[in-house]
Amino acid sequence: MGRECAVKLLLDQNLAPSLKRRLADLCPDISHVEQLNLAASSDETIWAMALQESSTIVTKDDDFRIKSILLGHPPKVIYLKIGNCPLSQVEHLLRHAWRLIEQLHNDPSASLLLITHESVFLLVHVKAR
Repeated sequence: MGRECAVKLLLDQNLAPSLKRRLADLCPDISHVEQLNLAASSDETIWAMALQESSTIVTKDDDFRIKSILLGHPPKVIYLKIGNCPLSQVEHLLRHAWRLIEQLHNDPSASLLLITHESVFLLVHVKAR
């Protein structure tokens, strides 16, 4: 059974649906666009769903990073700037950044978490909607 977790994540289509299962011990409230029948949907539709569901978007899509910078939040965005890599590495990076993911969730002024292979950056955007 997973631990208590207030974070709610929406995995974008560029991430494997099995990532949901692999991270369930950290956070049981993870959805994937595929399970929501949004796999072929536009970024705008995914953005609207995340906003409606109070979810943070987890993605490798730079368009969501740009949208977050331009529009602010909600929804918040976790942008994985990591290129193609094994699922185990994606899982490791998210686990390694979990405290900052929780901080992103809890900080009302934070909009974006940028994760690379080398670093993790929490970006604050004061233009919250």
